[in-house]
Amino acid sequence: MLKPLPLLAFLATALALAAGAEIGRDRQGKAHFVASFPIRTPALSFGGLSAIELDGNGTRFTVLSDRGFIATGRIRRDGEGRIVALDGVQSWPLKAISGRSLRLWERDAEGLAIGPSGPIHVSFEGFHRVRAYPAPTAAARSIPGSPFFAKLDDNLGLEALAIDRQGRLLAIPEAFPDPHALPLLRLENGMWRKIATIPRRGPFRPTGADIGPDGALYLLERDFVWYRGFRSRIRRFRLAETGISEEETLLVTPFGRHDNLEGIAVWPRADGQVRMTLISDDNANWVQRSEMVEYDVSPLPPRRAGAARAALDMQMPLQPSGGAAK
Repeated sequence: MLKPLPLLAFLATALALAAGAEIGRDRQGKAHFVASFPIRTPALSFGGLSAIELDGNGTRFTVLSDRGFIATGRIRRDGEGRIVALDGVQSWPLKAISGRSLRLWERDAEGLAIGPSGPIHVSFEGFHRVRAYPAPTAAARSIPGSPFFAKLDDNLGLEALAIDRQGRLLAIPEAFPDPHALPLLRLENGMWRKIATIPRRGPFRPTGADIGPDGALYLLERDFVWYRGFRSRIRRFRLAETGISEEETLLVTPFGRHDNLEGIAVWPRADGQVRMTLISDDNANWVQRSEMVEYDVSPLPPRRAGAARAALDMQMPLQPSGGAAK
């Protein structure tokens, strides 16, 4: 979540969105734009949508709000697979471990990850923590903390959560004291361990992550300039037991192409392509919009025999293997 912006920033963002700033020069890289769907469902009127998870066929969704709400529903699609409606949407306030309602300073929910059999994992900023929920209406269950969490800024915490193929929780902060890299954390045997570092490239910061059907790590990132609006980037990494490698840039949007995209869900299409469903946080202000945006991309191919082993840590810095077309 971005901190409240001055009125001039609001107006500049509104002008950028209204004008579709630079929309004709979308540097999409390897991703293909499908469609954008504005969210006007009354059950999601609290806004601040910060994360999304979908089932394996892109129909049932769970979304998170940084106002401390969680919601579920179904996506209705047309014959071309584009979103046309959201059905059966229900929402509930997230609860504390005691079962009480969250206090105002506890509500900044940012990351969401759900395994095949649950539970629902949620990360929070401000009071940095991760909680597990057996159901949307249930009280939270504690997840161990980490010394890494104490190094995070109040508004730059655990923005991205994901679950790997072994069912282990992954976390990525929005920022870290190291200006050149971010830790990729994995929860193992009740302890968070850094398994890799993700290189920072340019002004973008992580806002969401997911593990795709190809087993790759998909990382959604955001850049914001007050007089130009938002732009987004998606990078993909091959994920291995000991780290990440084969960095690719799948998408870089121009300023104003979309709103403040914060959540990403990655799922398989019937034709073998990978669909990336993104959701925007309107920061609960009138000049921004909540929307679902979708892009398609080819899956990460299997590793070729004799390919270089995964980069492990900062001693073996990653080199990008692809970039967005200029």
